Amino acid sequence: MANTALIYPHAPRQRRTLPAALAVTRVAALSGEMPLVVGLVVLALVAHALNMFHLPAFTFKDDEGIYAAQAWAVLRQGQLAPYTYFYDHAPAGWILIAAWMGLTGGLHTFGGAIDSGRVLMLLLHLGMVVLLYRIVRKLGGGPSAAALAALLFSVSPLAVFYQRLLLLDNIMLFWALLSLDLLLDGWGRLSRLALSGACFGLALLTKETAVFLAPAMLFIALQQRWRHRARVGAADGAHREQLSALRDAQGGAASGRCGAAVPHLQCRRGG
Repeated sequence: MANTALIYPHAPRQRRTLPAALAVTRVAALSGEMPLVVGLVVLALVAHALNMFHLPAFTFKDDEGIYAAQAWAVLRQGQLAPYTYFYDHAPAGWILIAAWMGLTGGLHTFGGAIDSGRVLMLLLHLGMVVLLYRIVRKLGGGPSAAALAALLFSVSPLAVFYQRLLLLDNIMLFWALLSLDLLLDGWGRLSRLALSGACFGLALLTKETAVFLAPAMLFIALQQRWRHRARVGAADGAHREQLSALRDAQGGAASGRCGAAVPHLQCRRGG
């Protein structure tokens, strides 16, 4: 009885999966735009670091001293506040400030305790510039739109004035932007959704006003999952079609009609 084998002389090359292709495209795009991002970060550094220890004056807002004192209590006393009874926001903000002061050698590494806190605000602002650029690009904006958004965010008079201050709002905004950047993964992966949720939880535990962002974040999370399921369904359908074509080809090979089902398959018979 003759044996029939399937060979693939002109089999199509295995294409790169769409997630991998998009990941490579994103990395290439970001690497090409790196000089632009670095320039925006340097501009933000100059705008916010220049005279930041004296403008605004540390007496402008009591909140800076309050959060510095609470960070000191966490660092030195192991308590959330230096006094017995207090009514304030959730403590994640000044716990982060305390961690920063502990890592940098104490409250007076950069001068006073408020000065140390303002250095942390500067670093958070530089991180937010990069995050904002990435978010605009992920939402479909071009490099010019992303650069404009980051530029306005850095040189706005309100930003230059208030984002220097040791305020919980600035810490909350950093966590919210990081959460949004992770959420706009493009593939709705559960790991990214979990990390995004953790960052948004830190934003809520820093300042409760982040709760007003929750409906929008939930909508984006659901949208990402819907798109992910649609892509998985399409890929599964294509895979089923390939398996069906392969089964038809195998049946055709057994009956001597090898090339009828799939054109790039050929038969080879042997005794």
